[in-house]
Amino acid sequence: MIDVIESIAVHTTDHCSFKDSVTDGAYVAECIDKVLDQFGRIDVLVTVAGITSFGEVESVSEDEWLNVLNINLSGTFRFCKQVLPIMRRQQRGRIVTIGSLLAKNGAIHDHGRTGLIWQVLQTLHMECRKQVYTL
Repeated sequence: MIDVIESIAVHTTDHCSFKDSVTDGAYVAECIDKVLDQFGRIDVLVTVAGITSFGEVESVSEDEWLNVLNINLSGTFRFCKQVLPIMRRQQRGRIVTIGSLLAKNGAIHDHGRTGLIWQVLQTLHMECRKQVYTL
């Protein structure tokens, strides 16, 4: 992901990227505030945060599972929750979530992101369908 961020930085200065923990709601709010301070608006949110936990279901501890959900699912939720009111005020915005093909092949880490994030995005879509957002 660092390579992608560096590639974008070579081509434009009209972006912000953050590399810290998405598990902290205060940090997420701080990130959004920084973007608003720099640009005055948010046109696109791209969420990519995710961790990997390989193994069979029986071998994954509950703490490990909760950590996967907190980063892969709740991190995306935290950012969406912060930007949605801004996009509503702007009457425009795009939210892009990037998952992993590993869930398709049975990796336990991505089930939290792929399965549940789909439900979160469907809920957001239903809430925003009459407005001009794209999820």
